[in-house]
Amino acid sequence: MIKNGVSVLAKLRDEKSYLKPEPVYVYTAEDGREYWYTKEFTVLNPLFYTRPEITVYYMPDNPHLSVCKADVTVKIIHLICYLALAALVISLFAVLMFV
Repeated sequence: MIKNGVSVLAKLRDEKSYLKPEPVYVYTAEDGREYWYTKEFTVLNPLFYTRPEITVYYMPDNPHLSVCKADVTVKIIHLICYLALAALVISLFAVLMFV
């Protein structure tokens, strides 16, 4: 996680390539240069990473190191899904033990 980072709006870049089919966002850091933010594809990406703008946090001394605000939401949703799956498996074993 990035602590003491700078937040900036990153705009969706229309260009997608064969090698990078994921959405690519471009943001301008404090140094005036443009940097790219992209995320590997997961099932939840279309919910969060197809917006025209997203908030990106980066380190001022290393603008290449960036994270999206939606990353935390996606991780929380993944955690909830894993916990629900674990509860289902435990319940199934508990039922099978008493049958």
